[in-house]
Amino acid sequence: MNITINPPFGFSEIGQRQNNEDFLFPLLENVTTNDFLFLVCDGVGGAEKGEVASQLAAETISEFLLAASAEELTDKSTIQNAIETTLQAFDKAVLLDENKKGMATTLTLWLSTTVGIWLSHIGDSRIYHIRNNTILYQSKDHTLINQLLDQEIITPEEAAVSTQKNVISRAIQAGQDRPVKAESFLQTNVKKGDYFLLCSDGVLEFMTDEILVSILQNKEKNNTEKLHQIKEFCKENNTKDNNTAYLIELNEISEDVEVEINENEPTTKEVIKEQEETEEKQVTTQSHETQKIQEIDNEEKKQEDKKLEPKQEEGFMQKVKKFFK
Repeated sequence: MNITINPPFGFSEIGQRQNNEDFLFPLLENVTTNDFLFLVCDGVGGAEKGEVASQLAAETISEFLLAASAEELTDKSTIQNAIETTLQAFDKAVLLDENKKGMATTLTLWLSTTVGIWLSHIGDSRIYHIRNNTILYQSKDHTLINQLLDQEIITPEEAAVSTQKNVISRAIQAGQDRPVKAESFLQTNVKKGDYFLLCSDGVLEFMTDEILVSILQNKEKNNTEKLHQIKEFCKENNTKDNNTAYLIELNEISEDVEVEINENEPTTKEVIKEQEETEEKQVTTQSHETQKIQEIDNEEKKQEDKKLEPKQEEGFMQKVKKFFK
């Protein structure tokens, strides 16, 4: 399978933060239609070098994957090997500078290979695959809230007003007892004109799925205008967090990869669900570790987050403490 893309477009805005802890690859001034790897990373840690974490992760992962063979890139383990190499780079950075001890980052990854497109993520930065008016794939955020919802420890109503929305359950960070696992999905159902959006959570502060789809399916605008509209939407709504995105549109596919429907084969949603259930067992330990590194980051943001009523907050935190016992 040979996949070509139209000119990709991206942006990275500071929002209302003091510094930009997001990082993307390739750099906007270097991106071309020949690129087959795209990354968006959102640094965690605030004063503890979140911007260093996102850049170090993007540079290490890209260096590893760009050096891999075409055959190696078809194997999911190559992506995990890139992440584990990045963890080693983080540990080395901390040895050289203890101030980097609490740094961490999320990850979204788009990798075109001869067998399809790998979509991988860690944390709450997100990936969308959109065709016409349909979202074919949307990564599920690795957050404490989603974990509590999945296990029915809290209700959707409690989740909607929680101050813990920004607590992620997975991140690339130094000093992990177990290497964090990326959630990876090989998308083979691809067609000319399909859109992929990689973005940090700042883009999604006010952006709904419906608004995103309507922007991308506007036939009267070109891709530059569509991405500009996404960026301006963030500005007009006074997005607080850094907001970064890459928009990739597929151009040509060398072969017809649309597979005939076999009722006995699992659907895309079923495959993703099975992956999530398999990996969920590994998340709890990582949640404990990742929650610690976000304490400083959340302290910086808490004045800007919506507050719960005291009784609501107390009840919510009791459930969280019970979950971690």
